[in-house]
Amino acid sequence: MGLIKFKQIKPIPFTMRTRYWDPVKEAREQRLKEIKAMQEDSIEGMKTRLSRRFRGGYNEYYHAKKMAVRKQNLMLLAALIAVLYASYYILVNYLPRIEAWLDHALTK
Repeated sequence: MGLIKFKQIKPIPFTMRTRYWDPVKEAREQRLKEIKAMQEDSIEGMKTRLSRRFRGGYNEYYHAKKMAVRKQNLMLLAALIAVLYASYYILVNYLPRIEAWLDHALTK
């Protein structure tokens, strides 16, 4: 019985190579394509500009810009408050000392 050996056939395992999909890159390429189409002075360029406005494509950029400006303004406001607080602290604590020093210096 052990004289004849049969080779058992094993199935080939399924291997799927993963592909990387970058949605940011795809959106950027789509925007560049639309911008190039909008820059044309032809009728197709005009159609692209109008369809972009109707879809509201400008709103997402406007919103991002608005949020960046708001963040910048809040940082500026925080810096202004910090400077005002520091100047108040300095005036309250050190103004009497400076005043006494000036009186002493002027009386000499």
